[in-house]
Amino acid sequence: NNLLLNNIGIDTQKWYDIFNNIDKFHEDSYTKIIDIFISLDINLFDDKIKLSISTILRDKIHSHRKFFDADWSLPKILIDKLEVAFNFIEPNILIDKYFYLFNMGSIDILNPTPYKSEDVKSYEKDDELIQELRKEAIIEILENDGFSALMLLIQKIEYAGDIGRLLFLITDNKYHDEIFEWLNSKELNLLVCAKSYISNMPFDKSILNNLNDIQVSEVLLALRFNSILFETLKEQNKNIQKLYWENISNHYYRVDDKDISYINWIIEQLIKYKQYMKAVSFISNLFYMMKTHELNLDINLLTKVLIEIEPNKERLDSHSIAKIIKFLQSSDLEFTKIQMLEWKYIKLNQVKPTHWEKDIILNPKTFVQLVSFVCKPKKERNEDDGLTQEQITNRANNSYSLLDKISLFSEYDEIEKLNSEKLKAWIFEARQEFKNVDRVEIGEDRIGKLLAKSPKGEDGIFPCEATRDVLNEISNDIIDIAFIIGKQNLRGVTMRAYDDGGEQEYTLAEVYKKDANELKYTHSKVSSILNKLSETYEKDGERQDLSNELN
Repeated sequence: NNLLLNNIGIDTQKWYDIFNNIDKFHEDSYTKIIDIFISLDINLFDDKIKLSISTILRDKIHSHRKFFDADWSLPKILIDKLEVAFNFIEPNILIDKYFYLFNMGSIDILNPTPYKSEDVKSYEKDDELIQELRKEAIIEILENDGFSALMLLIQKIEYAGDIGRLLFLITDNKYHDEIFEWLNSKELNLLVCAKSYISNMPFDKSILNNLNDIQVSEVLLALRFNSILFETLKEQNKNIQKLYWENISNHYYRVDDKDISYINWIIEQLIKYKQYMKAVSFISNLFYMMKTHELNLDINLLTKVLIEIEPNKERLDSHSIAKIIKFLQSSDLEFTKIQMLEWKYIKLNQVKPTHWEKDIILNPKTFVQLVSFVCKPKKERNEDDGLTQEQITNRANNSYSLLDKISLFSEYDEIEKLNSEKLKAWIFEARQEFKNVDRVEIGEDRIGKLLAKSPKGEDGIFPCEATRDVLNEISNDIIDIAFIIGKQNLRGVTMRAYDDGGEQEYTLAEVYKKDANELKYTHSKVSSILNKLSETYEKDGERQDLSNELN
């Protein structure tokens, strides 16, 4: 260390490295390091290296003072020595000196509130200190270097919003004209700063006088999202309104309870200016913030929003869209319109096609039609007149997704629960319809997969009583295999510990073997299918065991 210090001379980069690794030096070396450093000619250091070294020193001082009682913390006398070095190298240029105060993330101040485990507010106190330091920095820059220097700082920092707020608190209207001019700026930081300044001003319509359309729209974008804004916006020309709705942030709007009557008007404006995903975000926020029965939402407007979205051209918020569809599913919107929306967004995982499901439970022909869209007939026939290949492909993909999601066994208040006779009649009609459209084998396959979605019966045995009765009667090779595969596919992705092996599969195999034994004398064919399902899981378990041994 001594050799290093004696030969470092005026190599400024090495000084940066020394202070960056100061914690690795023996404490006896600290005084010597600092004394050599502060004896140098400050003019040897350019502004860039001053900023780099002072940043490292500030960080070290902050950490040791913040966590003063940590095992690794330096004694106070040595930290004070580091502050002497900091004061020596701190930049003279004010915007460099205070740059650190206006960046995002953690801000390392020289004298933070010491951390104590019992003082949960030490970081809040630091935030208060930082706000005071920011105010003092802005005042010092304005007094010594002027408004133009502050403007340079704003353009350099990561977040300019806080400067705008503080500027109004410190200067009131002194720089009103200059700041309002920033509303025309393409420099994002200046624009953010100006809007933050405006948002802290008491609003009066007179401030819009003599502003161009862009400036007016930016002023309005800076205001709170409430009735004062809405009524002011209504008075503006079409171009200003267009600029406002096209540029409003998805995360900006929150409507107070007292302004709830404006909700449908807001949605209308977002539709008018083709801001459909912003409308989705707005509606979703309403569901989160308020009770839906208090909103008095116009269901036709909500439908319009979802209809106008082009899924292939916009990034979809699938969770929010699913929430809106769920809301509409429980509304008085026409049945076919809800089906249309379910069809359009069927590929979104969260969308449950309740109205298609109701239709299929009541109408086997709907089920057959969907299968026909996915699978071709045994003998070629022309069924797609007037459709492009893209339309045929999209229809097939949507039908496949819909078939994957529906079940005959979902319960709805307005639909009588399927019993053995009703299920038998449904399947009889579906099989007849599959015969009519020349898809007998694929129909059997799809019926088998559909029956696999059966719940357990009232006795706890799988499948339920109605499915047992019907499956035992219609069982054949195609239906049986499809039932087994369908049941396995419903399991989805599994999670297991690294060394679990096939325990999950053996457990399932045992469950289905037990159910098979229970049905052996009453539903022999169903019992045979369940035994085959059990054997399949036994083999899967053996494969998992082997995989575990090999790994």
